[in-house]
Amino acid sequence: IGTAVIGAYQAMGIWGIAIFVAPPLMMRLSIKQYLDRTTTNVLDLRHAHDELQKAHGQVTVAMDRLRDAYDGTLRSLSAALDARDSETGGHSERVADLTLAIATEMGFEKDTDEWRNISWGALLHDVGKIAVPDNILRKPGPLTDDEWQTMRSHAAAGYEILLKVDFLKTAGQIVLSHHERYDGAGYPRGLAGEEIPLGARIFSIADAFDAMTSNRAYRSAMPAEEALAEVLRNSGSQFDPTAVRAFLSVYQQRFVGTVHHGHLASTSAAPGEHAELSESLKQAIAEAAGLDGDL
Repeated sequence: IGTAVIGAYQAMGIWGIAIFVAPPLMMRLSIKQYLDRTTTNVLDLRHAHDELQKAHGQVTVAMDRLRDAYDGTLRSLSAALDARDSETGGHSERVADLTLAIATEMGFEKDTDEWRNISWGALLHDVGKIAVPDNILRKPGPLTDDEWQTMRSHAAAGYEILLKVDFLKTAGQIVLSHHERYDGAGYPRGLAGEEIPLGARIFSIADAFDAMTSNRAYRSAMPAEEALAEVLRNSGSQFDPTAVRAFLSVYQQRFVGTVHHGHLASTSAAPGEHAELSESLKQAIAEAAGLDGDL
């Protein structure tokens, strides 16, 4: 290379040297410019990524607040629906809580879309009773056949109401199916087994248990032990056996020994107000729930 440079200098002077020196210098300059641009682009991308992460966090917070607002609104609506019938005060909240406990026991993850739809469906299960006249809804005595037909229409009416609200369409399936029976003898469509949405199969147990352990104008609240026995007797006919086992597991974990005044109470129940289960029912519950230990 040195000989070539000398030869070029002798032949062309300074321009001869430039022919050899200029290309490497130009290449070095180009590489530096490329690296500078790349560094700038990387910094810009990092900044954009940080901004995107920040925006994502803000959207997440906004979505959480929106869901909380939805939930609060629906709980207020369910409370208003319960208030229309003086005998069912607090029913929707209690049933939604128990339904979610059973769903969690069956593997539903908290705060997922499925879990939330079950919650909303449980809260609004009786929204269709808006279409039922007061003289039927609040009638103290037995309903006539025609009145029963009107009362039974509330499931389909509730579904039609929720169908008009985009984020409640899935929850509407629970509302439509919450009076179906596992053996196919329910209404309005006579679905059976797994044809019934799982959320509705779970809900029906919580709904029935709360109804049995609540006071009504025509009867007093059933003792919790009798209500449990009734759920067991209807496993496989009215209720999904898998959901029954999950319910009994939840009951064992949360409620045994803390039942008073007809409703399931917290573990803060006062001494003397506990309802202990009979040994025979303990054994039946343990067998149904697939539990090895004593209750």
